[in-house]
Amino acid sequence: MAQVIRLSDRQMAARVKRGACLLDKHRPGWEREIDVRRLGLLENDVLLQLYGDPMEALQALGFGSVRDHLEHLYTEIPATTFRGGNLADYGFAAFREDRGGEWRQAYQELRRLWRTEVRTRLGPSVRRVVDSAN
Repeated sequence: MAQVIRLSDRQMAARVKRGACLLDKHRPGWEREIDVRRLGLLENDVLLQLYGDPMEALQALGFGSVRDHLEHLYTEIPATTFRGGNLADYGFAAFREDRGGEWRQAYQELRRLWRTEVRTRLGPSVRRVVDSAN
């Protein structure tokens, strides 16, 4: 039986911070474009809000070719690596192993972490409006 790996809260948070820094580089001010009320359990939810098309997001952020990504999009191969890492390394996706074998739990944690990142960046006045949406 394969050993199940569970990332710590700190490891998951580091992934989201890495993703936020990548967005800062390629799309400054991105946090003002995110509607935290719409952040759900979908893979790449942050990228979908920002770019509309996940393939456009991959190109814009330098994750390699769209064709390479499509070949591995719905596989469970953590080695699906692009230039600079994979989507999970940046908190845009999760692997089943990230939360002890539970996809839903991993994505719930990512959603919480992205909401926190956006709230922190927007500051106290906007945070009250965002918090009322939860």
